[in-house]
Amino acid sequence: MNYLMILLVFGIFLFFSQNADALMIIDDPAKSADVIVVGTIVSASPNYNTLETEYKVDIEEIVKGLSNETQKIYFTSFGIDDPQIELRRTINYKIFSVGDRTLLLLYEKNGRLEHGLSVINSFCNADQMMQLYYVPAAGLVLNQNGSTTPPFHTNEPITAQFYYYNKNLTESQRDVKIQISGNFPDMSHIKTDTLDLERCQAYAMTETQFVMEHAGTVAISVDTDLGGMAVSGIKVIDYFPSPLKQIKNGIALIDVECKEGKHVVYKRDRMRAACVTPDTENHLILERGWGLLRLGLPASSHTDLSHGLCNYYDGYWYPKYLGCQDVTDFQCSLMGGQFVDNLNVCHDKTCSENNSLCVTNSNLLLQYPNETEEQFHNRCGPSETLRGPVPPPSECESDLIECTFVCGNDDKWLLFDEHGFEIDQETANMIVKQNEN
Repeated sequence: MNYLMILLVFGIFLFFSQNADALMIIDDPAKSADVIVVGTIVSASPNYNTLETEYKVDIEEIVKGLSNETQKIYFTSFGIDDPQIELRRTINYKIFSVGDRTLLLLYEKNGRLEHGLSVINSFCNADQMMQLYYVPAAGLVLNQNGSTTPPFHTNEPITAQFYYYNKNLTESQRDVKIQISGNFPDMSHIKTDTLDLERCQAYAMTETQFVMEHAGTVAISVDTDLGGMAVSGIKVIDYFPSPLKQIKNGIALIDVECKEGKHVVYKRDRMRAACVTPDTENHLILERGWGLLRLGLPASSHTDLSHGLCNYYDGYWYPKYLGCQDVTDFQCSLMGGQFVDNLNVCHDKTCSENNSLCVTNSNLLLQYPNETEEQFHNRCGPSETLRGPVPPPSECESDLIECTFVCGNDDKWLLFDEHGFEIDQETANMIVKQNEN
């Protein structure tokens, strides 16, 4: 159990502890109960042999499981109101007093109704009392881009939400202070708020956002006028988006970064980058056609890797052909290109005798993530199918899947996972479904 789950359980205990049967956690109590009513306890008959009590209830409101004409019911619950009897504690231990007005969730067993859950309240209706079982959370919940479990990432907002559980459904006002501190001096964040709860309101929530600029750990404390809670050691790590997202955000392919423990590999024929561990590196290079580039390339005014490599090798770049002149066979292969002869390669009105040019990506007409629309049209030519099939695969809507397409091909989309590896649509669909579950 991770520390956030421990915190959540602590929060549930803190705010539920005075209502024993609220500790019974059921996914959907209204659906699982056989009978739901609101009524008043009019009699209690203890059974000292079974240590149970049979209660008689005058019905005020029927929610489920009984005909509208039903006026009275009987149910049993473990426990006897007798100080001489020492009862073993169970999660379903509950004793009522005559005169209690209560919401009852009952279960049919062996021909009788047995107590499951209940809320004792003198003024709220069934719907209002049922909301106590549908509070989104109790205590503190952290969230970053849909993820509620650490580690979280730097330079992305983290939302801290505190839920106050109003177990008595009374009108009240709660003062809340959320304090967040990092493991370095410049990280401190405090949020104070007052929660105004109306009568029969099941819960109230306050939230605040903070950003960690440096990797480390975070401690969070919540103080209210009824008590508090605290947790420490929440890990925050440096955040690097997927390679494709970095490129779409304007990062040059040669400047793609990976999180700790991974490094970049490139697939030359598709100008792709991926972040891999050392264990998978050799497999990618030898079996799947990926190549490793660990060169200290200088910054280039162009974001295209082939252009940057051409400059690095002291070659001359010809935008017309997306090719480079005066490079070796090995250098051409690193650029993902192939030599093409008999091209008109002239510069400053002087044509070279060596008209062989290393042309990159001459056959695969992908729109690069860092390529402008104008560059794409100039390279691919005008076509109604430049944007690929419409609509794109539904998997492309997921943050875990990146998509691009082949210009001039109206039925071809390319899909990539969050690490930058090309995958088929079936695999993409599996990744999306696993994340939903």
